[in-house]
Amino acid sequence: MATTPVDSAAVLPRPRDLSPPPPDLVDSLIRLEERLDREDIVIVAGLDALTAIARVRRTCLHRMEAIRVERERLMSEEILAHQRSRELSRQARQEMALQESWTAEIREVYARAALENIDLSRAGGEKASVDEEESSDEEEVSREEVLNRQLLYLTHSMQKSERRLQSLLDTLRSLPTPSSTQTAHRQLQHLATHYTNQLVEFSFKRQQIAQEVEEMRRKRAAMEDKRDLIILDLVLDWNAMR
Repeated sequence: MATTPVDSAAVLPRPRDLSPPPPDLVDSLIRLEERLDREDIVIVAGLDALTAIARVRRTCLHRMEAIRVERERLMSEEILAHQRSRELSRQARQEMALQESWTAEIREVYARAALENIDLSRAGGEKASVDEEESSDEEEVSREEVLNRQLLYLTHSMQKSERRLQSLLDTLRSLPTPSSTQTAHRQLQHLATHYTNQLVEFSFKRQQIAQEVEEMRRKRAAMEDKRDLIILDLVLDWNAMR
């Protein structure tokens, strides 16, 4: 029986392929790693910018809150000043009415003195003299002395009322006026507008940077997937060479 010749090349094991993996895969992996590092730097810079914007926005919000508190304080002061002004004006009108009444009484005293031919030229501060020889129990108060005492009392009351009225008017002038509070309100409005514009600007920047960071993260995720595929190809090539 004839035997079929055997091909020794088909029987013997093939020699192991010790050649390195394709250089294009290694180069691609290196380039991807470098791009990933650059993307990481850009993403970190974007996150730092978002953190800085958050700090600035927080500062703006705190200042806006301080402006709100100051506005409420001014409005409260305006209300209290208005109430105080009304009360002081009422008291001032009362004092003026009292002065008119006392002025009328003083005129009446002078009119009675004129009718009775009594001289009241010393009514400002001197009392009528009393005869030392007469007993105080038997002394009769003269008509002139009565009128002098009335005039002295009315004059003293008038002076006290004038001082009170002057004090009330001084206090009224010291109260906050609408013009002064309006100036303060305008300044606060200017600051509020400034910080509001800053908040709008930083909100736009935050949204823009957040979108850029999100886009870079998606790109980085795609690059990582590509890197994983390259690594898998390299592993398969190395396993095939064993």
